[in-house]
Amino acid sequence: MAKDTIEVVALKPFALGGSEHMPGRVKVPAKSIPNLVEKGFIEAPEQPSEESSLPLISQEEVDEVTAGYLSSTFGLERFSGESPSAFIAGVIGEGRDAKNELLGIDNLLKGRDALESLPTREAKIQKTLAVAKESDGLKTQLTEAKAAAAKAKTDLTNVTKERDGFKSELDKVKAELEALKAASAKATN
Repeated sequence: MAKDTIEVVALKPFALGGSEHMPGRVKVPAKSIPNLVEKGFIEAPEQPSEESSLPLISQEEVDEVTAGYLSSTFGLERFSGESPSAFIAGVIGEGRDAKNELLGIDNLLKGRDALESLPTREAKIQKTLAVAKESDGLKTQLTEAKAAAAKAKTDLTNVTKERDGFKSELDKVKAELEALKAASAKATN
């Protein structure tokens, strides 16, 4: 029988999990039992009492078994006036204390390592700040260079306009000169 199923007595037919169950002894999931009992499909299963399900063992029997285990496994015969169970409880407690002490030491070592690494971390931070400042300086220079380039472009545009203006004036003068030449030649003839 699977651990999650329990054999119970079905009182009337019912379907569960895709299976049909007829009256009689059936196996059902343990989690479904309260609901099936409430609806009257099954009898409530008998619950073994705690007293009948647990064997009664005296402290003396526990100590006897524990002492035998400690003797055969570790060669321990005496427990400094304590019962073997109390001895084991003490060992477990000491083990916990030792573990806590080790954790404390480990935390202290981690703290020391963190303190020792501070100068290195500070140097890295200073280097990063220096690079950032240098980067800001380069940004300023780049902005100034862009402004100078824009001004040079404007100046070039103005010079080009002036040149085009002079060329236009020169063309007018040339045209007037040609007209004068033509008039002079006509007057001579």
